[in-house]
Amino acid sequence: MLVENRLAIAKIRLAYLLCTVLPVVLVIFSLFEGGGWAQNVLGLWIAGALLLVYGLMNYLGLRFIYYSDEEKGKKKDFLVFRHYNIHPFLRKYMAFEIPKKALVGFQIHKSFGGFKRSITFRQLTRDGSVFDYPPVSISALPQAKVNQLAHALAEQVKDNQKGRTQGQ
Repeated sequence: MLVENRLAIAKIRLAYLLCTVLPVVLVIFSLFEGGGWAQNVLGLWIAGALLLVYGLMNYLGLRFIYYSDEEKGKKKDFLVFRHYNIHPFLRKYMAFEIPKKALVGFQIHKSFGGFKRSITFRQLTRDGSVFDYPPVSISALPQAKVNQLAHALAEQVKDNQKGRTQGQ
């Protein structure tokens, strides 16, 4: 199964651009334009609202997400999860691969009224302990994609539990 949010990311990048450029233009226009007091205040209020939206997007930690359990070739036995921050200036590419048989669980965390969502993967290590990956924001994933991801991971965890109980 492949889960990604490429289309949503394109729209969010446009929103980032608008929320960074428009406030600067509005503030400059409001300060140097000879218009009336109401026009200047309106421009500053709009700029403030756009900066508030910008701050909200940064708080949510919006990320590009790519999840696949269908990799070809050498990676066919791995779950591949790639992500990066979509902020235009703070981009850092991250990825991890989990052997399919080592996935023992995952947890989706919700906060801020369900708008801020993150996922944590749990992997069984070679020595038998459980390793928790750092949480990754999935706030930019639409709910339908979050459900697909959760379903695919739950199926993998269920298959792994069956295999472990049969192997004992």
